[in-house]
Amino acid sequence: MTRIDRTAQAIIARIGNVDLSQPRVDKDAVASALTAHLEELALQCRPTRWFHSAAAGYGYVFHLARNAAWTAADARQASAASAAVKHCLNSADYVAWIDAWDSAWSAARGAGDGDVWNAAWQAQQRAAWAEARSEAEHAAWIAARSTIENAIRGAACLNGSARVNHPVVTKLASMWLPMVDAFEAGLWLYWITSHELVCVPHPTISIVGSQLRSGEGFAVDWPDGEVRSPEPTPRPRGDRLLTAASLLGRRP
Repeated sequence: MTRIDRTAQAIIARIGNVDLSQPRVDKDAVASALTAHLEELALQCRPTRWFHSAAAGYGYVFHLARNAAWTAADARQASAASAAVKHCLNSADYVAWIDAWDSAWSAARGAGDGDVWNAAWQAQQRAAWAEARSEAEHAAWIAARSTIENAIRGAACLNGSARVNHPVVTKLASMWLPMVDAFEAGLWLYWITSHELVCVPHPTISIVGSQLRSGEGFAVDWPDGEVRSPEPTPRPRGDRLLTAASLLGRRP
């Protein structure tokens, strides 16, 4: 497997050290990181609108979708930047880039408890999907962005750029790296709409014994008390701090 570049390894360590059992949010830092992300997407800066929970965030974007044609403002630009890597690199460089990308992604999986994060994410996705009633609302559901996944993309792309020196590779890394700052600053879930950034902070997640539960509630708990209890039960590991390193189990 390809060696992990030192700079990419440092990014992976930053992501893995985020303490999800005691979440914090720095809204100014999140706004700054999202602005940097928008600049790399060649999108205009727009204000942030925060919601206290995933359910509240989904409810708001579903409301937008019911009252206007829904557009994920970032989808076209992000897809084009990713496609450019394959189109602009020769076959050997593309294979080398993918190998470096995969190596960094695997390294970011850390403790290998991907079932924990997947359960937390899928629980909120299932609940929101059940509330989506129209094609537009389903489009808004699809447009939800996971900050942890996009932070991991940043680390993987950075490792790829250390292996393959090409402007399109550098561009892709620059596009996703701001999400590392956003994740560290407390952003869990977001949407980029045509006029604003809809943001949801980290929930509280911890494991006690063999159950994916917090001390006073279920696995995924926002400040207002909303709880999403994932169905899959993770492997028993005993009481421990739950950091992002134990949640990086799903490749973007």
